Amino acid sequence: MQLGENIKQWSDYKDVRVDDQHAIRISITYLDPILIQYVLLNYALTYPNYSMTQQQFESQITNAMKELENLNEVLFMVTVTSPGYADGLPVKIPIRNLRLTNASGMKMPHTHHAPMLDQQVDITRETLHGIVGYPVSVSLQNGNCTGIMDQWTNDLALDFEPPLETNSPYANISWNISLKSLVSILPQNTSYPVPTMDSTYDINRFSIAIAPPTLNWSNTQASDSDSKFYWEEMGRYIWSEVLMEINY
Repeated sequence: MQLGENIKQWSDYKDVRVDDQHAIRISITYLDPILIQYVLLNYALTYPNYSMTQQQFESQITNAMKELENLNEVLFMVTVTSPGYADGLPVKIPIRNLRLTNASGMKMPHTHHAPMLDQQVDITRETLHGIVGYPVSVSLQNGNCTGIMDQWTNDLALDFEPPLETNSPYANISWNISLKSLVSILPQNTSYPVPTMDSTYDINRFSIAIAPPTLNWSNTQASDSDSKFYWEEMGRYIWSEVLMEINY
């Protein structure tokens, strides 16, 4: 699914080993407005929504985009997963220390985060996930404002600041999410690919997922097909979370 490809493009993850036998994966996805539109497109094409008119579809996207604009934040979805362990695995991440770095090297704290991200959770029995928001712009010492993302921004960097204790499993890890250019300069006579439907695709997977995918730690050398499946499942999961958060 194209949604899976876009989730992969606007995501990065780090696998954190808690001890010799336990590990978790922390994925961060930038909820770019284009990505939100892909989520809404998937929603509009599922039963019973695929019967809506073009006017209804355009109105739905417009209303959702207005709600995102009113939030006036740069939004990220943080998802923490782990395989099952018989003795459980309580996890708490230092979400209050998660900083976003802009193109000028300025680090900034978030404006809000989902309360669940502050809690200690047995990650083998429930998912630790939530949205984290950062300001769209910040005030400078001269009284002017600068945008977090500008024409020089080609990636988004996040890490835990201030520096954590060196024995912390979360010390010295960071996430970098590449941004696609919104302008594509194509040679003359270049045609765009025509969307097609894979007749072998499992139509039952064209729907939301109630849980994120879990890494197969017994097979760390995942194949391209495994990776494709993983990001499609993450796309289905974020699809459900985004629609719930937007609440339109």
